[in-house]
Amino acid sequence: MNRYCHPVSALPDHGIIPALWTPTDAAGRVIESALRAQLDRVAAAGVHGLMVLGSTGEFPLLDRPERQRVLELVKQHAPTLPAMAHVSDIRLPAVIELGRHAKSLGYEALSLLPPWYFAVAQDDIVEFYVRAGGACGLPLILYNYPERTGNRLALETIATVADRVHVVG
Repeated sequence: MNRYCHPVSALPDHGIIPALWTPTDAAGRVIESALRAQLDRVAAAGVHGLMVLGSTGEFPLLDRPERQRVLELVKQHAPTLPAMAHVSDIRLPAVIELGRHAKSLGYEALSLLPPWYFAVAQDDIVEFYVRAGGACGLPLILYNYPERTGNRLALETIATVADRVHVVG
């Protein structure tokens, strides 16, 4: 690897890739029919790919089996749309389990925040990403959202991660 992000042909390098909202009921359970309807709408609109379980904020409220089910539903209902799975968690084993599940379903990449809540050294963020990327075997999209995580990804951190595992964004 080198200090540049490496493209992956399965994910588009242009176009519209929306972050899907995960519809839930009043008890916080995923509404599968609403998720399927949303997939139909975005596919009909001509999107070029999908970001699943990220950027809409509900993923921390879903347990691992619910997140796995959402990943399964998306690939079952929209199998031809390239998709990245957002697998963020503060626990590396949970990230790896969810990332491996996404890979087994045919996801093209993983989106991942750095650990949050506690301040984390940049070297530790590097190791978190490298261990996750290495264990899951999918390209990574490093998701920098310091306003929510409390940890900003330094440019050198991004470069170091890209030197060690496949980073596409």
